Amino acid sequence: MRTARSADLNPSGSGRHSRSRRLLALGSATLLTASLAACSGSDSASTDAPTLSAEEQWAESVCASTNTVQTSLEALGADLSFDPAAGDSALEQAKATLTTQATAVKSALTDLGTTIADVPVDVEGAAQVQTELSNAKASLEESAQSVVAGVESAASAETAQEFVTGSAVAVASLGAAQQSAEAFFTTISTVTSAANEELSTAFAAAPSCQAQPTPSAS
Repeated sequence: MRTARSADLNPSGSGRHSRSRRLLALGSATLLTASLAACSGSDSASTDAPTLSAEEQWAESVCASTNTVQTSLEALGADLSFDPAAGDSALEQAKATLTTQATAVKSALTDLGTTIADVPVDVEGAAQVQTELSNAKASLEESAQSVVAGVESAASAETAQEFVTGSAVAVASLGAAQQSAEAFFTTISTVTSAANEELSTAFAAAPSCQAQPTPSAS
C-alpha cells in the first residue's frame, strides 16, 4: 500500500512543472493579446485623423490669421482705464497697455501677409486668389495703421493731456479698421467662391472661415 501511494505522489515534481508551464503560456498569450489590442487601437486613432490637402491648410491658415487681426483690433483699448488725475504711474501703465495691444495688431497683420503669400503653388487659380487677397489686405492694413499711429502718439506722450489726445486719434480710427477687417472676411468669401472647386470647397469648409469673431458694440 505504501508503495502504491508513493508512486501516486510523483516525487519527481513533473506535475508542478507542467502547471508552471501552462501558467507561463497563459501569461504570454495574455500579454500578446494586450499588445495586439494596443497596436490596433493606435492604428485606428492614427487613421481617424484626416490629412488636410494643401488647399485646406491654406484656407484654414488665411482665415485663422484674419480672425487674429480682427480679435486684436477688438481688444485694442478694451481693458484700458486711465484717470488723468492719478499721476505718472497710471499714465505709464496706460501707455504700456496700449503699446502692447498695438504691437499685437501689427504682429497679426504681418502674420496675415505671410499666410496669404504662402499660397500652394500647384493649385490652379490659387495665384489669382492670392493677388486679390493681398490687395484687400493692403486696404485693411492701411486702416489699421491709422489706429496704430494714434496709439504710438499716445504712447510717446509726456503729459496726461497728450495721452488723451493721442488716444482720441486711435479711437476715431478704430471703428474704420474693424469694418475693414469685417470687409476682408467678405472679400475672402467672394474671391474664393469664384475660384475652382477645390479652393472654394476648402475655404467654405475651413473651421476658422466659419468662426468669424462677433464685432463688439463699440
